[in-house]
Amino acid sequence: MPRVSSAENNTTGKRSYRDIPSNIIRKLIIEQVAIEGAITQSEAARRYGQHPSTVRSILDAWHVEERMEKKQRGGRRKEALKFEDIKEELESKFPDSAEKNVSTSGLWRFMIERIGFTLKRTKAVEERRNTSETIQQRYEYVVQRLPERGISYKTNCIFVDEAGFNANLIRGQGYSKKGSTSVVVNATKRAVNMSILAAISYHGVEDVSVKLVKGGTTGEIFKQFVDGIMKKLDDTNAAPHFFVMDNASIHKAPAVKELFKNSNHHMCLLPPYSPFLNPIEECFSKMKTLVKRKPHLKGSKNLIEHIKQSTFEVTQENCKGNKRSRLRLSNEQQHAKCNYHLMHSELSQIELGEWAKQQFGLSKNVSQKTISYILSRKDQIFETYGSGDMQKKSNKGVKMPELDEEIENYIVSMNDRGLPVNRAAVVIFYAKVVANRRMYKMNEMPKNRQIKFSDGWLTKVFKRIGVKSRHMYGENNSVDLTSVNIIEELRKIEELLEPYELKNIMNFDETGIYYEQLPTRTISKLPMGGSKKSKKRFTVGILTNCDGSYKAPLVVLGKKAKPKETTKKSILFNRSTAIGGTHHVDYRHSAPSAWMTTKIFEKYIKKLNSSFMYDNNRKVAILVDNASVHKLKTEYSNIKLIFLPANTTSKLQPLDAGGWTTHSKKYYRMDEVDAMYYLADAWNNVTPITIQNCWNHTGILNFKNIQKPIQDETLLPEFELPLDDELVQEFHE
Repeated sequence: MPRVSSAENNTTGKRSYRDIPSNIIRKLIIEQVAIEGAITQSEAARRYGQHPSTVRSILDAWHVEERMEKKQRGGRRKEALKFEDIKEELESKFPDSAEKNVSTSGLWRFMIERIGFTLKRTKAVEERRNTSETIQQRYEYVVQRLPERGISYKTNCIFVDEAGFNANLIRGQGYSKKGSTSVVVNATKRAVNMSILAAISYHGVEDVSVKLVKGGTTGEIFKQFVDGIMKKLDDTNAAPHFFVMDNASIHKAPAVKELFKNSNHHMCLLPPYSPFLNPIEECFSKMKTLVKRKPHLKGSKNLIEHIKQSTFEVTQENCKGNKRSRLRLSNEQQHAKCNYHLMHSELSQIELGEWAKQQFGLSKNVSQKTISYILSRKDQIFETYGSGDMQKKSNKGVKMPELDEEIENYIVSMNDRGLPVNRAAVVIFYAKVVANRRMYKMNEMPKNRQIKFSDGWLTKVFKRIGVKSRHMYGENNSVDLTSVNIIEELRKIEELLEPYELKNIMNFDETGIYYEQLPTRTISKLPMGGSKKSKKRFTVGILTNCDGSYKAPLVVLGKKAKPKETTKKSILFNRSTAIGGTHHVDYRHSAPSAWMTTKIFEKYIKKLNSSFMYDNNRKVAILVDNASVHKLKTEYSNIKLIFLPANTTSKLQPLDAGGWTTHSKKYYRMDEVDAMYYLADAWNNVTPITIQNCWNHTGILNFKNIQKPIQDETLLPEFELPLDDELVQEFHE
């Protein structure tokens, strides 16, 4: 509950810190001042420790809106639904079933088979995107504004927008052998950023402008781009056009408005949160897909060239936004349709298509052409019923099964060399194999005899040989632990670690936590939308020894000297940043980027050295990567910093082996204080066995005889903590 201060308790003569009033305080002020008239506004301000302007705002909200509660500011995004949440909700509503302990697999089967829920990639959507007000604005735009102003998307519209490109753009998935990871090696994490301005019409791409990002696109740059398009239209004596764009601030800049005012053309702003009403978004998606397929996007010149080349591959159909859809029936559905036709032979083929839509829950009627084709094959359908997969929609056999092994060997060889493989590369390789086997060139064959390699065929080949498109991540393929230099450095590390016991060999590393980002997948029945990813982050420093008996409190680096949430949740946050009796973090201010610095790292090591000195003069060795912030000039009496070989942390650093990541991914979308609490909670949940397995995975201590993982609980470091867990429980209630 927020702190309530009074004038009698204010002995310093200064007004105490003003908390945001809770709904309880707001209700008391409204009842005693506005409804009962028992006290004045100034008396209410003194009694409840609020500023007079705050009291006036509360009373204004009551008189104008009849609102007693605080107004929600923005609100939190809807979190992705998890199995734990579903199970907990079911157990709360049906307490009798909780004793039966419903398994996760049983819940999964029920959701998939009975109610049609599937796991999909989440898509963030702004909260106001589908409100009644926004939908009404879209309706008025389409039904009223477009006809009233004579706007036709096909004849007199130019669609304008901006898009961003990055030199490190890669395809989200790549093919690799089953059980192995697809990896893409980038020269650096930071790459060249580009911003493009593009304009299209119903008839194709009108203009594209590419520029380096330096502060973002401004109203002046946008004005120059639009002016160039206007001049092209005027040179061809074109009729006045409407420039359709979203309502970004640069589109409504005074210079842009003045430009349209002095021309024959007009500005047409889309309703808010309605980018899908602009067809250019489809073109940007096509352009980014084309750019991702281009290899070696290094440097601004190459990226600009690829972007320009992609504009020539955007077709008129892409600008029109036309999408072909194909409706096919499974073998089971075709058999049911033929049976129904036998019993109702009087129905026309169009009526059979309508029946199929209702019977099978299809999105549209089955076309008359498809019905005719199915009925022409009804004898074959009845004859083959029950043989094979009845859910398949095609019964075509494999024409060249002997060549599947060639594709498998090609993909394996590319993966072994650390090179990504896409569908186009596999098709080119397959075409060469077929040409060499049959001793002819594909382009010299008659068109009716040429072999076509469709996407459907390629998907089935991948399924037969056991490969699929996978995300490429990590840097393992760029590390060669067999090189002479790395072997020599590892030998030196072994010599330095030899005198130390296992419990005194430790590893320290930093990682970034984006605590407001939502996961990319959720459980839903239909595709879900999303919004921009938040870039608010912490840098978290982690220290543990190799047997898991020592886990130091997390070092949390933030941009703010004191997060604003600490004023609302001061009960969970004080100068030592203790959050409960067992949840402790060491918060440090690191402006402006929240990154580890040499100064902060030096203070942390100095503090650790003192604590180990008083712990029976304990001598420890700490493995760290060779980042510049870790290279301290001072030598410490009880701590020896040992640096891992350059660019080998992905394979040799224990804290990069995944134990911490598994637990930290459980928490998302919260404020700074909540984030620190759950980070500490996640670190407490990492078991000694997990830590020891991470060290064993790297193999950096293979020269020592490592004991079996300990089974007892982790021994937390002893700190003077002023708070206890009862306060944490009160906070969550």
